[in-house]
Amino acid sequence: MNNEALVSVIIPTYKRADGLKEAIQSVLKQTYKKVEIIIIDDNDDESYITKVQDILNDFNDDRIKYYSDKINRGGSGARNLGIDLADGEYITFLDDDDLYLPNKIERQLEHMRNQRIDVSVCDMFFLKKEKFIINNSCYANVLSLTEFIINGNCFTPMIFTTAEALKSVGCFTTISRYQDHTLMLKLLAAGLRVSRLPEQLFIHNFHDGERITFSKKSIEAYRLRQKMEQQYYHLLSPAQKKQYTFKNALMNSKIKRNE
Repeated sequence: MNNEALVSVIIPTYKRADGLKEAIQSVLKQTYKKVEIIIIDDNDDESYITKVQDILNDFNDDRIKYYSDKINRGGSGARNLGIDLADGEYITFLDDDDLYLPNKIERQLEHMRNQRIDVSVCDMFFLKKEKFIINNSCYANVLSLTEFIINGNCFTPMIFTTAEALKSVGCFTTISRYQDHTLMLKLLAAGLRVSRLPEQLFIHNFHDGERITFSKKSIEAYRLRQKMEQQYYHLLSPAQKKQYTFKNALMNSKIKRNE
């Protein structure tokens, strides 16, 4: 395998450009240098597009590639577009106000090669209101397909994989929420070799909007996630089936109370 393989980092941005400059800088400061940064401007409002372009004008680095066609595709669509545009053998992701630690790419690339796996999933630091919080969200849980259905945890920037693996499962499912969960579900279900790297390699900035809401789009997204998971219900152990049934019953009751 080429020691100087190109790694594509896909950063979608939408109405939240304030942290974009620092996000890009965290990629440019990586210990592994052969990267391309693909900025997918998902804004359809000219004022937001201008903000993004003003930020990018501060950089003079040909590793940064920018794409805007003034179409709002949503997170899944923007990332899928980035995958289509990527030239890298490997692909990873970053949200527009999160930050990579300097060795994030180097460590996950080493993990991929040393373990001979298709997907490396790292842990993260969780930042809420300028304070670091320790909770279960910090730690990936991608042990197996059945365990992931019950207790899975995976945020998009945790994922480092090959372009080939992403394309083999059809990339991201078009869904307004749970984009990271449904992608990992597909990767595991496809039998790809997935392994957790137990190192916190990026900082996730928590936003109030990440709390579970019961909007029409959120409910639709949950139903689609549920439908995808239920394809593999027969693989669950009797104990896991009880856990899964209880978890869904609890969520369904919350949805009904809010409809």
